[in-house]
Amino acid sequence: MEVHPHIANPPARWAKKNFKEYFLEFIMIFLAVTLRFKTLVEINIDCKQNLITLFNKLSEIERIMLMYFG
Repeated sequence: MEVHPHIANPPARWAKKNFKEYFLEFIMIFLAVTLRFKTLVEINIDCKQNLITLFNKLSEIERIMLMYFG
């Protein structure tokens, strides 16, 4: 395991964040997760509707075939 020494003067990119920056990061992450979840739910609903449509069409085809070929 590699050990990193503590730096007395950290670089500027390590500067301490204020509350506003943490809050904005939280909002961005929250929105990303929420929108992704919403997309997954919509895909799931579309999939169910497509399966129902497929089943209905197959039932219709079966009914027509039974009518012609008895």
